[in-house]
Amino acid sequence: IIGGGDLFQTRDAMDLIALIRFLANPADTLALIALLRSPFFAVSDRTLQLAAEGREQRVKWWRLIQASDCPELVEAAAILRTLLDQRPGAPPESLIRRADRLTGYSAVLAGLPNAPRRLADWNAMLEWVREEQRSVAGDIFKFWRWQLWRRLKRRQERGVTISRPTIEAQA
Repeated sequence: IIGGGDLFQTRDAMDLIALIRFLANPADTLALIALLRSPFFAVSDRTLQLAAEGREQRVKWWRLIQASDCPELVEAAAILRTLLDQRPGAPPESLIRRADRLTGYSAVLAGLPNAPRRLADWNAMLEWVREEQRSVAGDIFKFWRWQLWRRLKRRQERGVTISRPTIEAQA
């Protein structure tokens, strides 16, 4: 049986948090870039570098991505616009699951090394979101601002961890 470690320190938790942060605030450039580089979109660093080279200093990244004619970025922008349009009143878990369906995130995880571990972490994060959203009525912004962000900050300050789920080792 394999387990242990902090669930929130996993790559998959960080991807999910980047998605939530971006959906709560599309001006969050760090979240957008992390999301684009993640298995949600797998945009290459080279593509992002080329986009950055053509970027005027004052142009926000989200605006740049929406205006891009690069196929990778066009597809990502379309999916992200769809998710942003569905934000009002949508529970966070439903937006995350929709993002998974639109991008094939969990299918990509299934094809990566250590897939069972990564999928277990992803599913544990979804379960955590499902439980946490019960205490916050409202949209993804409220969930991020009033629930997730505060809890993550408190956890970090106190050194508290959430254990990763255990899985059986593959022979």
